[in-house]
Amino acid sequence: MSKPHWTDETLAQAIREGREQRLSALKHIAMDKTWQTRALQVVQQQGGSYETAKDIYQESIMILDERIRNNGFDENRGSLLNFFLGIVRFKYIGYKRRKDNQIIDIEAAIGMVSNQKELMAEVEEKEQAHLVNEAIKSLGDKCQKVLQLQKLEYSMQEIAALLELSSSGLAKKQAYECRKRLRAFFLARPQILEEIGIRLGGSKLSPPN
Repeated sequence: MSKPHWTDETLAQAIREGREQRLSALKHIAMDKTWQTRALQVVQQQGGSYETAKDIYQESIMILDERIRNNGFDENRGSLLNFFLGIVRFKYIGYKRRKDNQIIDIEAAIGMVSNQKELMAEVEEKEQAHLVNEAIKSLGDKCQKVLQLQKLEYSMQEIAALLELSSSGLAKKQAYECRKRLRAFFLARPQILEEIGIRLGGSKLSPPN
């Protein structure tokens, strides 16, 4: 079987259709050298490290997937790559703001991206979300990716393929262990729960079948 000829239209259509088509399109984006190079340049030109750029790149692919599935990409307003690079810039702006505890120059930031509503949402991100994200990051890279993919409603089969796990059952087990560790993290830090207004029920997590 020949490889598909990807265009902005076919990539967006495949992601919206879901299943194998969605996974194939996301793999293409993740492995495309042009997309990788351009995204890494965006972050590094703003002072970010190579490792930070790689993390931003992976996280931005997940956001791109969500935007397309929620009809947030309009093919008539520009290329998919430029739309993606805007997401990368958003993510790095948010990362810099949290890392440096700095106030972003809104007008300057708007000049970097095309969608002002998305920028404002990023700049005004609540501290509660930041604390939850920091908790997830403390669980390690694999758990972070598993929980992010679950949040974006990826199937266990898709998670297994993206994280190079041998089966959907193993992905399900990994997700269960990550949720268990996240729950333990919060239970050991009640002050964080109070700060972000989360209440954890007393029921136990159900183990995977």
